[in-house]
Amino acid sequence: MSFRVVVGLVVGAICLAPACSKKPEVAVVVPQPVLIAKNRNEPVIFNDEKFFVTFDYRSNEQAYDVAVRRASRPLRKRPADLEDAARVASSTLTHYACYGSTKAKTVGTEGTLNGRGTWTGRLRCT
Repeated sequence: MSFRVVVGLVVGAICLAPACSKKPEVAVVVPQPVLIAKNRNEPVIFNDEKFFVTFDYRSNEQAYDVAVRRASRPLRKRPADLEDAARVASSTLTHYACYGSTKAKTVGTEGTLNGRGTWTGRLRCT
């Protein structure tokens, strides 16, 4: 090795020594979930059927009002229709509004079906 290379390595090591002894200051930033506070409408395909899901955040209750309607025909008071609507509501809200590992769960009653065939319920990210 040439003398210049050895001198360069020694000078470099001396210059870097103080920098190596300092601990790096790293600011840890924890992302906060962004609440979807405005009314949102989403088309959803579930079991080869198209549904429209509308949800709106209620800050005073920390929950979402969710409405689900089927595009092809109104939902009926059959257990299968009610279960599908509840699953569509929970899945859609979990995807669009519940960040991290949280899931949307129904608050209070399981939801109701109005005369026009639209399922409505209140859900919260838990």
